[in-house]
Amino acid sequence: MEEHPTGSDLSITDTAERDRRRRILYPVVDGRSTGVLHFAASLAKATDAVLVIGHVEMDPDDVSTDASREAASTLLKARTDSFVDVPIESHAIVGPSPADAVVTATDDYDADLVVFGRGPPEDLEPAVAKRVTCDTVVVNERDTLDELRSVLVPIAGGPHTDAVLAVAGDVASAHDAAVELLHVVDEDPSAETTKAAEELLSNGRSSLPSSLTITSTVVEAPDVVDPIRSASAEHDCTVIGAPTKGRLKRFVLDSHAEQITEAARNTVAMVRRN
Repeated sequence: MEEHPTGSDLSITDTAERDRRRRILYPVVDGRSTGVLHFAASLAKATDAVLVIGHVEMDPDDVSTDASREAASTLLKARTDSFVDVPIESHAIVGPSPADAVVTATDDYDADLVVFGRGPPEDLEPAVAKRVTCDTVVVNERDTLDELRSVLVPIAGGPHTDAVLAVAGDVASAHDAAVELLHVVDEDPSAETTKAAEELLSNGRSSLPSSLTITSTVVEAPDVVDPIRSASAEHDCTVIGAPTKGRLKRFVLDSHAEQITEAARNTVAMVRRN
């Protein structure tokens, strides 16, 4: 069987040896995005991590030229971007499919988190998330994050909440941005529901860095979408989870997520805990 080169064969880095700190992988499939690059760099900056940029290549015959040239170009662009003040590696990564390439790179480069751009192939992040143990983030490409002042974090107590809070806290810390925690309850909630909402928000606050300015909001509404979409317009970035159960399931899994992401003027990041 013919052996194809891997990312380790075609790597470019700004450090002489592999840095053993936390590592964040940003796989580039259909052109790099400054917005996604800045988001990934924000997470790397806040956690003292190395940013690993992987250019996905499925043609092993061309990987030694086109892909490695693109990797070098990305590294140069990132290193000349005043915002991206973190250690960087750039690699050409190869696989029979984009998902295979990213899964292999996640293992090869010891990624602790994978940050995807929201674009084709749309099923890339779910396909990768099923095969890796690290958390994943999908970011739209609305803003460059140069002036991120506030972050909205809708939480519902789902299985991804801890990961959402970690990502939101990191991106907010990188920019010294304020954070608003938002929880939506049914109209005319019971005392038990109100108490549970207050506890959820209190736990959320305690999970965020104490250095941040944090506000908490409970909204009564018949549906979760409109309050989140309305609040999102007041912030520069919204970080949401992808729960498998609970009232936010519709928001994440069906067309509501597309509606909110398309309508949002800000950056929206969806976090999945694996």
